[in-house]
Formats: sequence, C-alpha cells, structure tokens
Amino acid sequence: MRMRDKLLLTLLTCLLLSTATAFALTPYSGQWGGCVWEMNENGVLTVQAGQAGSVGEAPWEDIWYIGANVLSVRLKPGVVLPSNCRQLFNNLFSCIEIDLKDVDASRVTDICEMFSGCFCLRNVDLSAFSASRISGMRGLFYSCGSLRSADLSCLDTSRVPNMQELFLLCTSLKSVDLSGLDTRQVTDMHAMFSECSSLTGLDLSTFRTSRVTNMERMFENCSSLSWVEMPHFDTSAVTSMSSMFAGCAALESLDLSSFDTRQVRTFSNAFSGCASLKSLGPAQIDTCSATFLSSMFDGCSSLTSLDTSKFDLYNANYIDYMFRDCASLEVIDLSRANAQNIWDMGLLFYGCSSLLEADLSSFGTTKCGYADQMFDGCDSLSRIILSGDFQFTSSLCLFPDDLWLSKATGQCYTAREIYDSRGGIADAYTRLAIPKTGVLKLPASTSRVASGAFRGVGAVYVELPGSLSNIADDAFDSGVVFIVARGSAAEAWAEGRGYPILYR
Repeated sequence: MRMRDKLLLTLLTCLLLSTATAFALTPYSGQWGGCVWEMNENGVLTVQAGQAGSVGEAPWEDIWYIGANVLSVRLKPGVVLPSNCRQLFNNLFSCIEIDLKDVDASRVTDICEMFSGCFCLRNVDLSAFSASRISGMRGLFYSCGSLRSADLSCLDTSRVPNMQELFLLCTSLKSVDLSGLDTRQVTDMHAMFSECSSLTGLDLSTFRTSRVTNMERMFENCSSLSWVEMPHFDTSAVTSMSSMFAGCAALESLDLSSFDTRQVRTFSNAFSGCASLKSLGPAQIDTCSATFLSSMFDGCSSLTSLDTSKFDLYNANYIDYMFRDCASLEVIDLSRANAQNIWDMGLLFYGCSSLLEADLSSFGTTKCGYADQMFDGCDSLSRIILSGDFQFTSSLCLFPDDLWLSKATGQCYTAREIYDSRGGIADAYTRLAIPKTGVLKLPASTSRVASGAFRGVGAVYVELPGSLSNIADDAFDSGVVFIVARGSAAEAWAEGRGYPILYR
C-alpha cells in the first residue's frame, strides 16, 4: 500500500471513531495463555493477571472481529508478557489506547513491529520495559500515524543491531525522547524517522553510530524538521546515505563535521528537496567510493555555496540531476573531481539560474552515454572551464546561446560553434553577452584577441581592459567605437589604428 493510501486510511479510520461508540459491540471473552480476557460493548479489552500466551494466540489475532473493533487494550498488573512480542499489537488500526504501564515485561527481548499499523494510537507508556533485555525493535512504531509523542529513554537497547523504520510514517509525531537509547551495536538505521512530517527538532547527541552501515532514508520527508543535533555521528562504516535528508524542506543548516563518508557508495537524493538548506557547515563530503550520486542536491534552491574539495568522482557512474534547481548556487568547482567514468550526467546543472562559474577541468566524457540538458536554465553562466577529455555527446548539451571568448585562442565562438568544433580541447570560455545597446565589454582577464574574433557580432561599442594590447588588426568590424582608460595600452592600440575612442 502506498504512503498516500495509508495516510488516507488512517484519517478515515480515526474520523469514524468519533461515532463508533454510538453502536454497541458484541462482547467477547476468552483465555490468552494463562490470562483471562474480555471485551465489553464499548470496545475496551481487559486482560487479567497471568502468563500471556504467544502473539498468535492473542485475542485480537485469534478473532478478527476483535482486532477490527477494539478501541482500548488494558493489561492489568500481573500480566507477564512472552519474550517474543514481535507484532503483538500489529494492525489494531482502531485502537486509541494500549495500557502497558503495569505489565511484567522483564522477559521481553523482541518488540519488532510491536505497534506497527496502530494508526489511531496516540501515546504509549513503555516504562514497564525498563528491565527488558531488548534485542529487536525494528519498525516498533511503523505507521502509527496518530502517535504524538514517544519516550524510549527507559529501554535497554545495548543489544539491538537494527533500528530501521523505528518511527516510519509516524506523521503526527512531534516529540521523542531518545536520550537513553544505546546505539553502539546498531548497524541499520534505514528510514528510522522517515515520513515523520510533524517533527520540528531531533536531539541525537547521545547516538553512537560507529557500527552503522545503512543510513538510507533516515530523515526522509521530515518536512517540518528545522534542526537536528548529531555531534557524535560516526559514519565511517556507512555505505549508503541515499535519500538520508531528502524532503527535509525546513532544514536551513546541517553540521556534518563529524561525518566520515569515505565508504559511502550511494549518495542518490541524499539532500534532494532540502529547499531551505543554505549551508552544510564546515563539512567536506568525501565521495571517493561513491558510484551513485544522482539528484544528490536536487532542489536545494537556497544553497549558496558548497565545499567540493573532497569530491572525487572517479568511481562514479551516475551524477544526473546532481545539482538540478540549485537556483542560488553561484560557483561550482569540480576541478579535482577526476570524473572520467561517468555514464550519465544529464541535467547536471539544470535550473542553476544563479550559477556564474563552473570548473569542469577534470571531467571526461569518453564513457558518457547521456549528457542532455546539462546546462539548461543556467541563464547567468558567465565562465566555464573544460578539459581536453570533454566531448559534447549531444547537441542538447550546449551552453547558453551567446558569444563565448576562448582563453586559448582569443577568438569568439557561439555555443553551437563550440559544440561543433571545440569538443576535446582544453579551454576556458568567458561569456560575452551583447545587450540591445550594442555595448560589448571584454572581461579583465582577456589577454589576447585573435583575427576576426568579433567581426559580425553586432557590437557598436567595445570596452577594452586597460592592459590589453595583443589584439589582431582585423579582430573587430570597422566603425566600432572603443571605450578605454586614458593612458592605457588599449588606448594606444585603438589610436594607432584610427578607431574612434570614448573614455571611461
């Protein structure tokens, strides 16, 4: 069942509960192991003292009518739970209350999915489990869509290896106390808080994660999460961070300074949809082992800068959509990326509307099968550096349609000309946009202008850098007016050839 369908079922079920008590239910009674139980006409099921039977013998498991209609489960003092409580209350989707505060849970070791599918459960007291020797708790509150708070600080989790999906789809969860949680043996935190869309903050300062290998989807779609404290996150063993923070739309900053990502093989969608994220702090994300980086920062529209000094893409095959719609990013330096084995880099910078400079001097495309729309929407791009291994694999892989000045030749090319004849040539290109006024301003870094470089481009006025003098006599159309500084080398060149001059 898809998440949307589950949420709809949760809302409909909980809405109907307001009228459920108007109809008398059929009372039931029976035996669960050594415990006598009864359910009254109001949907309250009470279990008397004794040794409870197995999960499969529980009244709500044994009799479908009870599982579908019970609104409250009350376990009296003296009820002794079995060691295996896996899925004990699973799919009691109408149940609002489960009273466990007085049970004897000292023998319990497995609480995996114990409350999974309890869509209407609002809170639960686990203090009676303080003496339990828990070894399994995966999916404990999976799909408890009405759960508002949870306190796990009393649990002894020193033997637990797997905490995946612990609060998955707890869409109403607003507060959680994990201060006593011992995570030193945990290897899997996959989707631990995924879809907890009401959580606004998380304090994970007590977490120790040196054994964790999987953090995939850990905070996925925690759309209200504005802060998360994780100062002791040791990620040196983690191999997957796919979608780890995907959809965390309210996060403005993340301190990943404790992260060691050298073993991570997949970063796909790791930060995608983090629309408010402005900074990753002092973190240097190391991608030396990564193969999949598709959509890693897709939709990080507020990200203004990114430290890419540890971006090693030699092992990477997929970087498509990696920076798509990073609309505030101005500079991207991938000069150390060693990206020679990429198969897919399509839409890499698509929609990066504020991007001014891109250094791709370490990029090779000899193995690339797809690079379409790589620069689409990069309307502000003014400088790009390419390596001698960069071949244009598709006519859709073009710069913005303007004139581009080559540093290597001193000549001016259209985006189409670069595609047709400049692939596989190491060069740096500076964009020369000629506005309607006809004024062409050459960048200060221009050192040479080759023969015919600007003939026929429509420039009426040309502003020259003061130090520029290495200019071919026929570089410009006759009749062009030059804008120069007094006493400059550019002035001397223009005067020596009889061009009209304006002074800036």
